Amino acid sequence: MLRTTGGRVAVAAINYRLSVHGDKGTMHPMHLDDAATAVSFLLAPGTCYPGNDRINSNRTFLVGHSAGAHLATMMVLQPHPKVAGSLLSIDGVLGVGGIYDIPGLLDTNSSYSDFIDMAFTVAQRETASPYHVARSKASAANNMPFLIVNSTSDELVGPLQSADMARQLICAGCTNVSLAVKDIGTHDGELFTEKFWRIVAEFVLERQN
Repeated sequence: MLRTTGGRVAVAAINYRLSVHGDKGTMHPMHLDDAATAVSFLLAPGTCYPGNDRINSNRTFLVGHSAGAHLATMMVLQPHPKVAGSLLSIDGVLGVGGIYDIPGLLDTNSSYSDFIDMAFTVAQRETASPYHVARSKASAANNMPFLIVNSTSDELVGPLQSADMARQLICAGCTNVSLAVKDIGTHDGELFTEKFWRIVAEFVLERQN
């Protein structure tokens, strides 16, 4: 990313607790809480971390892949208490290969129920899905730029998740939504392609001018 943008952006790679098969100790919304805590730390005035004196935290973009795309969209559609006061600092959300509609995913890929059940109860499947949250919660992000991307070579999450999510955001009143379905590699392999990072770089740099 730094090479693609010529060093014009700073990148913070955040992590969160993972759910484990057979152990209900880490379930939704713990993953979202962890991600929101990290974003809150980065956006909080006066926070000290390496390089923060050269960073404009008021120009922040959330970029997520797969489950990360789910978390990034959830964070702004249903503003987490830890970031609700900082939404104006977030200049856009980019989701790649995201899981946005958990019930819909299971309808088309029932074999995924095993890993879904590790992280969500049956009752949470809809309320924890950005696709369904957008129906009533998108007003908080109506002016937020969204870029929803899916690779035609993604063997794990098909383009229907991304197309439906983009359509739902538009129907909910979001005015700056783009959808890109193109071949940028396999679900995990795309992270290591120049095409992937160029999409990210263009999305960020176009909005920095």
